[in-house]
Amino acid sequence: MKTLRVLVVFLLMAAPASAQLLTSRPWVVGLDYGIYYPTNTGYSRLGLGACTDLAVCGGVPYVIGTDSQIWQGDMKGNWMPRMDFPRCQRISAGPDGSLYAIGADSGVYRLLPTWARLGLGMGPDVAADEDAVYVIGTDRCVWQWNGISWSPYNVFAHGQRVAAGGGQVYILGMDNAVYSVTQGSQARLGWSVGREIAVSNDGTPYVIGLDNGVWRWDGADWKRQGYVIGQNLCWPR
Repeated sequence: MKTLRVLVVFLLMAAPASAQLLTSRPWVVGLDYGIYYPTNTGYSRLGLGACTDLAVCGGVPYVIGTDSQIWQGDMKGNWMPRMDFPRCQRISAGPDGSLYAIGADSGVYRLLPTWARLGLGMGPDVAADEDAVYVIGTDRCVWQWNGISWSPYNVFAHGQRVAAGGGQVYILGMDNAVYSVTQGSQARLGWSVGREIAVSNDGTPYVIGLDNGVWRWDGADWKRQGYVIGQNLCWPR
């Protein structure tokens, strides 16, 4: 992650992946803005769609297109725009199948089953775990939704991105380092840095490194995951 530079990667085309395989590794937004899903041989591109952010919920991919619109896809590579939401910046899925988005106004929204704003909170990124929703506020602190309003989760943890899963919360700090965050503490994971972060259902963090590779925290160090490269990633829910 620190010095490796990858110029070209060949993504092998494969037969349609099983549901278990599709949820075994992160999905990736390629450097070409394409959407890539895990296969037995690596990663394959899902149709001709292009995006800046993505979420996978119950086997259904949702993306923020290059037009800032939410698009919904299927595993045949078909993409249709969701006309029920205006332009937005980020999208995220919770383990219960809920979808969240950061709108063009920086507000936090949830699909319930229509889009509804969660309080007056604003920020650049949102993440959800079991019975918990987190946002990086405009003050760069981590805030938590309590069902009625936003309350501080950790006012000392300042970040750019937030991700949650398996009861764990992580942020990409202002220094691009990865931190594990609780209500009373934060701890840096190793010395490497990243661009984007996602968390598996068991609480394991993955990042897009500065080399654009996918890296996984094994509890002691960051390990490169194959040869796929990209600019963003998500863990399928």
